[in-house]
Amino acid sequence: MRIRFLFLLINIPLFCFSQGYGNQWAFGDLDNISLQFTDSILTTDSLHSSIAYFFTSANICDTEGNLLFYTNGRLVMNRNGDTMINGYDFSPQLLEFVNSYYDSTIGFQNTQGALILPQPNSDSLYLLFQVDFDSALWHSGLTRPYSLMLNKIDMAADGGLGEVIEKNKIIFQDIMSSAGMTACKHANGRDWWLVRNEYHTNCYYIWLVTPD
Repeated sequence: MRIRFLFLLINIPLFCFSQGYGNQWAFGDLDNISLQFTDSILTTDSLHSSIAYFFTSANICDTEGNLLFYTNGRLVMNRNGDTMINGYDFSPQLLEFVNSYYDSTIGFQNTQGALILPQPNSDSLYLLFQVDFDSALWHSGLTRPYSLMLNKIDMAADGGLGEVIEKNKIIFQDIMSSAGMTACKHANGRDWWLVRNEYHTNCYYIWLVTPD
């Protein structure tokens, strides 16, 4: 009996947190597709947009697994494949770097350089975390993220297609690794832990994402 009760306690959180935020993955190169994971079946579909990805890619669905929006770091696209209202000019110094050294049409170069979370206790607000460079550092040859940026998106705007209502708010600065931003659900079932690692050390920064 105790073993069955312990098994139940361990597995209840899995069912509580298994929402559909990550049921679709958006990526591609001028021929954007989505991978859809539903009932253990993998399907593909077109996103009907033509943004080009480099390494940065992030997207989010609603709790039912329906795609809401996605980004290559440079642009935020709504579910129809159009640029979201105010969904451009993110991470200005990284934008300048990519335009100078690569191509002004492709996305950003950082693996795990963007991450989207639903704002706790909100039905319409989403938080897009992105990295930014420091021009003095990359001009000297150190091409590593230096700033962690916060952008806020309101999916109640534009008839449900969304609008970026806050952009490029710096919440942290330090030389960080090129890759390695992730998040997991807090044990309280509401908040999130956001994690980033410092460049070339064993130091990790952890933030608690709350309704505030």
